[in-house]
Amino acid sequence: MLNLVRKRSWDKYSVCLFLLGAMLPDILSRPFQSIFPQYHWFFRTMHTPIVLVLSCKAFSQFFEVHYRTYVFKLVGLGIIVHYLLDFLQKTVNSGGYQWLFPFSSWGYQFGLFWQKESLNIVPLLVLLVLIDIILQKKRFFLLKLKKFFLHIS
Repeated sequence: MLNLVRKRSWDKYSVCLFLLGAMLPDILSRPFQSIFPQYHWFFRTMHTPIVLVLSCKAFSQFFEVHYRTYVFKLVGLGIIVHYLLDFLQKTVNSGGYQWLFPFSSWGYQFGLFWQKESLNIVPLLVLLVLIDIILQKKRFFLLKLKKFFLHIS
C-alpha cells in the first residue's frame, strides 16, 4: 500500500487540493452550525453531495481553463473520501446524512465507528509514514551506492 502512495504523480498542490476536498464538507457546514445553531437545519444541507458538487464546480472555475477539470477531479476525490468515511461512522442522530438531498431525505450510515474514534488511527498512520520515509531514504542510499560501485568498475 505504501508503494502505491509513493508512486503517485501528485505534487504538493495536488495534495493540497485533495485535502481541501476532504475537508470541504465540514468547512462549509460545521462553523455555521456552531455560530448559528437556530439555523442548523439550513446549514446541514451544506454537507450534502449535490451542494458539494456545485461548490466543487464553482471552486474549480477560479483556475485557468486547462486546470479546471484536474482541480474538479482532485477536490471531488477528496469529497468522495470524506463521504466514504462519513458513511462508515456512527452519529448521534440515527437518520444519518441526507445522501440524496434535495430529492429525498433518506439517510443511512454503516455505523462502524464513532466520530472521535477515527482519531485513534492517527498514531498508526504517522508510524507508517515514518517507516515509508526511512525505507525510501534507505533505497535512495543503496541506489547511489550501487551507481558508485558501477562507476568505479
